[in-house]
Amino acid sequence: MSTAPLPELNLLGELFRLGDPAPRRAIASAYRAVEQFRGGRSPNARLVPLSDTADRPESSPGSDADADGPRVLTLGAPGRVVELELVGTGPGLFSAAGVVLGRTGQSQAGGVLSVRHGAGESHDVLDHCGGFLVRGIAAGPVSVLLRSRWGFSTATDWFTC
Repeated sequence: MSTAPLPELNLLGELFRLGDPAPRRAIASAYRAVEQFRGGRSPNARLVPLSDTADRPESSPGSDADADGPRVLTLGAPGRVVELELVGTGPGLFSAAGVVLGRTGQSQAGGVLSVRHGAGESHDVLDHCGGFLVRGIAAGPVSVLLRSRWGFSTATDWFTC
């Protein structure tokens, strides 16, 4: 059963926002309360790895698989999926590009995706389609942190790239 609002409710919500907008702080508080009430979406929820191309067995000789290609990870949290592609951009540096989707495959616009690494933290604001491009990630241990525009945050355990 989908929990996504009906298109008519989205249109009605847009009409209310145009005619009598609620304060942003009130909206953020309401979303945080709903996320905590629904369970599993507390601010300490974890982004767990669902798939990782680094876990695949070595490709057989003569196959078309590119061993030096990007590393693709799929990470999941309650109600969200993060598709992340790590690409080497120079000696000891990576970039991460991808998209954040909701449970029904809809983009999750707004928010920030950060990658914590040995040299600090790099981040990008999610675009209107939920896309991001994080540059300047140092090789070594990294952790991915997703912060929604409503205050919900979730992170992965540390892994190496």
